[in-house]
Amino acid sequence: MTLTHNIAAIDVGTNSVHMVIAKFMPDGSFITLAKERMQVRLGSGGADMTELQPEAADRAIAALLECSYIANAHNAEIIAVATSAVREAHNASDFLQRVKHEAGVIVDVLSGTEEARLIHMGALHSTHIAHKAHLVIDIGGGSTEFIAAEGTTVAFARSLKLGHMRLTNRFFPDAVITPNSIENCRNYIQSFLAPMAKRIQSIGFDVAVGCSGTVASAASICAAHRHITSADHRIPNRHQTPTDCQTSVGHRISTDRRISTDYRISTDSSSEHKATRQRVKPQNVANTYFDKDELEHAMSTVTSCHHPNERASISGLSSSRADVIVAGMLLLQQIFDTLDIQHMLVSSGALREGVLINRFHHNFHYIQNGSAAQQMGAARQISAAQQVSATQQIGIAQQVADVRKSSAISLAYAYSDDIEHIEHVAALALQMFEVTSEAHQLDASERLTLEVAALLHNIGHSIAHSGHHKHSEYMIRHSERLLGFTEHELQVIASVARYHRRAFPSKAHAGWMKLNRKDQHKVRVLAGLLRLSIALDRTHRQAVRIMSASVDDATVELHVTHNIHKAGKAGIEIELYTAKANTGLITKAIDRDITFIVL
Repeated sequence: MTLTHNIAAIDVGTNSVHMVIAKFMPDGSFITLAKERMQVRLGSGGADMTELQPEAADRAIAALLECSYIANAHNAEIIAVATSAVREAHNASDFLQRVKHEAGVIVDVLSGTEEARLIHMGALHSTHIAHKAHLVIDIGGGSTEFIAAEGTTVAFARSLKLGHMRLTNRFFPDAVITPNSIENCRNYIQSFLAPMAKRIQSIGFDVAVGCSGTVASAASICAAHRHITSADHRIPNRHQTPTDCQTSVGHRISTDRRISTDYRISTDSSSEHKATRQRVKPQNVANTYFDKDELEHAMSTVTSCHHPNERASISGLSSSRADVIVAGMLLLQQIFDTLDIQHMLVSSGALREGVLINRFHHNFHYIQNGSAAQQMGAARQISAAQQVSATQQIGIAQQVADVRKSSAISLAYAYSDDIEHIEHVAALALQMFEVTSEAHQLDASERLTLEVAALLHNIGHSIAHSGHHKHSEYMIRHSERLLGFTEHELQVIASVARYHRRAFPSKAHAGWMKLNRKDQHKVRVLAGLLRLSIALDRTHRQAVRIMSASVDDATVELHVTHNIHKAGKAGIEIELYTAKANTGLITKAIDRDITFIVL
């Protein structure tokens, strides 16, 4: 693995499958090699979006197969993620298996919170908002994500089941506006937004940033209604007019790019208002903004066209969005009203860019924690001229790694009674992972999986002692407080925590059977190491330390030492006795006996 290989980020969305292929440079910047967008309408077929329809699944798989061909042509590592439509479908596992077998692509399903985090990373990369308090809003087909942050520090992240396809399915099933549909849709949207609005307003923001197709379409319609240049439209404070504000660094946005059209739409309500006579193509609106008045004017244009074929001729609007734009812009307008947004900056970066950046930093962190040879190889890729930028990227990479570990620590502190015991167990587990690597041969990246499972294995005690390992599994699997992990990663971590005690993995366990063979082996090894680590602190005295190990084809001999002051006269006999009684799972996993030698 190197820092400069190509990465293809695929977003399997409710409306479309998007892919961006990029080559990362050692300083953390990237060059876009290819972009693809294929409208598959995966979330079509019902207002509740609880089942993926066969025709929609076929379209998505065909698109993913095409993406796979293109990515392979660029020799790119494929990172594919799925969002709302797959996340909520009860037949998601069948779809994911089909994708794997028919398209050769493994898709990770993102939680709503993780989707929001990655969207925020993409928006930060694409706009100049890092030094401002900001609110990022991404309106998708099935959900809308809200992220309130300052710099890279997220204060609030929420995913709501509001999206342009979901709302269209519910209120505009034939994409036709009826007398009551708009008002009913507004009320429905408001019922979701109202409980969240106070929280966002209490945090506050200076800049509102919008991502993805609905926002870009709204901005494009606004751009077609007036003659603008991106040089004249800077990032405003949410309570300022466009002429009295600059970005946090005092520069205008995209001063080398101009968006222009001589067409201006009439502001009257005549029939000419329903469809433009001189249609302007969709605009490139990245890093421009539009304001509340312009949005209301664009909303009037859209809702005056009751049928999608009328809306297809609206200037600035792609005809492919004519059926879903009403619901999308109603949602956007309600967000403006509820959160008192006066201006919105359009970000060209969202989930796909966040996935790209996250993967680069994940690879960087892997190399940083890999062998000395790997680290030296990575260092050689970075020229002297790139050192300053690379140093900045180290900080960002550390942040990506830290958000995982820090969120796990936060959850452990919230639900664990004896945090010293938990931390010592995690330390023992990592020591054991290192000294037994010759036997288990797991990737160095699995250290984090083991560490997080060790930190969280006991949180189920907060529900009940009886069966607490199962409670821990559930809490890890469904917690919105664990950031930076995919659904798949959380499933593996939860399984490691689940098997830290009692029964070994079994075909009778539903969660276990959802894992593939590689993951099952991984869980056996990590859960086996975790069992030994817990046993070696059976008395909660933090007296034992793993020093080294001798490994051959038949045996792993663990060399341990102990703190005499902590162990006291009793020594560590209880810890050793308990550890010897808990070698079964790891012995089975690595096909070697485990013995202990006290140094």
